Amino acid sequence: MEIWILLKKIEKLLNLKFCSSFELEYVDESKTSLKIKNFNQRGKRDMLSAKFISKREGYRYSVLPLSLTG
Repeated sequence: MEIWILLKKIEKLLNLKFCSSFELEYVDESKTSLKIKNFNQRGKRDMLSAKFISKREGYRYSVLPLSLTG
């Protein structure tokens, strides 16, 4: 539940900074890291995890500027 509070704060900060409509996509990052010993040499595990995350579909959310929503 506390993650949604953090996400709403991030949305609000982005909205204040850019003052335009934009779209956010929330993607579940669980189970994207391989559990292999000594696999994180030079960030290989992180790069592989990023590849898995980028291919996942997430929850898309459109944000309108505060000037339109009040």
